[in-house]
Amino acid sequence: MTQVGVRVLKAQLSEHLRRAQAGERILVTDRGIVIASIGPAETRKEVEWAVRLVAAGKARWNGGKPVGLHPRIPHRGGALTSAMIIEDRR
Repeated sequence: MTQVGVRVLKAQLSEHLRRAQAGERILVTDRGIVIASIGPAETRKEVEWAVRLVAAGKARWNGGKPVGLHPRIPHRGGALTSAMIIEDRR
């Protein structure tokens, strides 16, 4: 966990919020005494595993939306493979 003073937090708020969004817990101090904690918002269950990996340092996330693989290829007509398989099974 990172500790940061109020004055530094105010001066670099955007940076600290990005780090919190990425899963890091930041303790805010006033004259050396912890007064607050900033961290990621609650996550959906579908992505909890990814948040845990980032928090454990086993993965990194730049805060953006995952790109995924290649764009989906549109269907150009004709029979679908699934329809052909179903017909073959009859």
